[in-house]
Amino acid sequence: MTARVHRDVEIGYKLFNAEAADIRHKQYSRGRYTYHEWEVTDVDPYDYYSSESYNINHFSPHVVLYVKSTNIDDQPKKYFGDIDDLFDYYKGFISDLNTSYSPELKELVEKLTDGLTREEKARAIYYWVQRNIKYVAYEQGYMGFRPSPANEVFNKRFGDCKGMSSLINGMMELAGLDASIAWVGTRRIPYTYEQLPLPQVDNHMVAARYTGENDICILDGTFDYLDYGVYPFHIQGKEVMVAKENGGYDIFKVPISPAGYSTISDSVSIRMQGDLIMGDGKVTHTGFNKMELASAMDGVKKDNYNETLTRLLNKGNNKFSVKGHQIHNLFDYDKPAEVDYQFVLHDYSRKIGDELYINLNLDKSYQDFSIDTTGIIQPVENDFYCTETSITRFEISDGYEITYVPDDAEFKTGNISASFKYIKDDGVIILKRQLTFEFFVLVGDQISNWNHLISYLNQQYRSSIALKKTDNQTSNIVKK
Repeated sequence: MTARVHRDVEIGYKLFNAEAADIRHKQYSRGRYTYHEWEVTDVDPYDYYSSESYNINHFSPHVVLYVKSTNIDDQPKKYFGDIDDLFDYYKGFISDLNTSYSPELKELVEKLTDGLTREEKARAIYYWVQRNIKYVAYEQGYMGFRPSPANEVFNKRFGDCKGMSSLINGMMELAGLDASIAWVGTRRIPYTYEQLPLPQVDNHMVAARYTGENDICILDGTFDYLDYGVYPFHIQGKEVMVAKENGGYDIFKVPISPAGYSTISDSVSIRMQGDLIMGDGKVTHTGFNKMELASAMDGVKKDNYNETLTRLLNKGNNKFSVKGHQIHNLFDYDKPAEVDYQFVLHDYSRKIGDELYINLNLDKSYQDFSIDTTGIIQPVENDFYCTETSITRFEISDGYEITYVPDDAEFKTGNISASFKYIKDDGVIILKRQLTFEFFVLVGDQISNWNHLISYLNQQYRSSIALKKTDNQTSNIVKK
């Protein structure tokens, strides 16, 4: 790689992922130009990972060039070099932002926040922007950095991340609340501000509100159904540059929500009715799982809810069908979503003579999620830490006794775990399965751990309980 630079321009460069590569840099001058050459030879092959949010810059050796300063016609000008320079560059795009507000916007804010506490005002403003402003990305040229004024976004009823942040910031100011413009890079970008204090470190903008000395509330209007005060999952673990009122800035590292914040708990009770399995279920979604469920149901006509829930809650086989449902809090903020549902499952149980076999693993999630490591490798990506619990309660039919129950099993390695526990109660057998994922991306040796998990799950998914027809309805025989 060669860069030719005019003698009036000073450049800098940053090397990344170069530890295993002997990258040689050579610099020389010819006439009015300075030449920079980077050369590497005998590079060992390495695994190539490709996905939407984990790009080549995470693992591939590369060099990033930038302009440090110029001296044209004896007029020196500094550009980039440290974090202060980057903030000065960003500040130029917001220095004249939201200097005035329309009467209509002022009236809306007054109506939204009348009689509310400061925290309630912030919450009301954030939810109004979520519900009423459509997200439309726009990144051409300088408009990829310059936010649209709050008045413009309010009047058009659409905006990109910068415009929505500008509107939230403006409405907060009208309500007498402190809010700031903030820049952040999603997890697609691997750099910190210290590593790369250049515009390439960021690709997103949010609003930020100080809620304590060291605590900042991130307000991202591009996320539908995201509860107030929750850090968007795609920037968790990343750094945010927050513009302060005094003209300075803070660097804030976004916390990671624990696996217990985003949960799915699906509990069903099933019974035999002839050759059919009839069931009643209740599934509860919290955190980001609730947000995803709301997004999946958004726009679905109520007459089509059973059909959509059949697809989303699929169990057993492709002859599963939801026949009724009751939904609570799905599109409400700050509450878990709950779905009570009734279903039927055809051709699932297996009878051989007087024996009956039932696989209580109705939910076989991830069974086809093993990763092929023979070519370009798809890393395992997880949007957010989460816990999934599935409980199946099988009511033993009269005239049957239990002859076999699978052993309990547990799998745990690093940041993923799974457990299967069978419980025999009065007239019922219960299977509780729990999966916990505490990672964002798995690469390298972690892929092998993931494939071991999938193999383990599939092994457990093949396990069934066995029952035998008998005239003794009080028998409690259990064999393992």
